[in-house]
Amino acid sequence: MKRILFAFGALGLMATAAAADSTHRIDRREDRQIHRITNGAEHGSLNRHETRRLLHNQARIRRMERHAMADGVVTRHERRRIREAQNRQDRAIRDKKHDWR
Repeated sequence: MKRILFAFGALGLMATAAAADSTHRIDRREDRQIHRITNGAEHGSLNRHETRRLLHNQARIRRMERHAMADGVVTRHERRRIREAQNRQDRAIRDKKHDWR
């Protein structure tokens, strides 16, 4: 019985590690986006309202990622939805930093 429980526990850890590994690109891109936002706020190319809106969108993308990882598997569909949200966020950061409203 202990072996079975141990096997299920190890399987659960492996699934969680696989899900975390599959979101590595998402995490790196999120870090770069946050850096771009804070850099824009520090150098004055983003005002307070724009910075708050962009950070709010980043939090929404993080929630999407957490929700996708909740079951231990990030599906292709979930990754695509997150990637599309990050693409929209990239465009929003670029537009706001260069005042292309």
